[in-house]
Parts: sequence; C-alpha cells; structure tokens
Amino acid sequence: MSTLEIQPFTDDHLDAAAELLAERHARHREAEPLLPADVDFRGQIAGEWRTEGASGAFASRGGEAVGYLVGFPNPPFGLRVGIAQTPVFS
Repeated sequence: MSTLEIQPFTDDHLDAAAELLAERHARHREAEPLLPADVDFRGQIAGEWRTEGASGAFASRGGEAVGYLVGFPNPPFGLRVGIAQTPVFS
C-alpha cells in the first residue's frame, strides 16, 4: 500500500478536492434524496479557501486524492471548518 502524503492545501488542489466532495455528496444523496443535485462544489471550497487567513491540508496516496481540510478564522473561537472537508480513508 502506498504511503499517505500530506501537504499544504493550494489552489492546485481545488479540482481534486471538489471531486472528493462531489463523491461524498452523491453518497449522502443516496440516503437523503432531497439534498440538492446541482451543487458547485469547487466554488464552495474555493470560497472557504480564499477567505483571509484560511489554511488547509491535502492528502493523497499513490498520487490519488484521498482527503483534504480547509479551515478559516472564526473569531473568537479560532478556526472554523465548513463544507471544505472530507475524511482521509486508510
């Protein structure tokens, strides 16, 4: 099995992160079909990523995206993680 690689999130990761989010959303829609079908996942992630002070991480294994996390400032509580997250699968 390939080693999990974690690196800082960058604009270059937006497409792969959006694909992961779309896949997760499709699984959620199987259980809850009333969730919206037409969602701009890349736009949602980019909006959080481009918030001033945002930071994040991107995980891949064998060159394939497996997870990401984007957080942005949420005073006075520290960082907030919104839609821009997906679990890393082992």
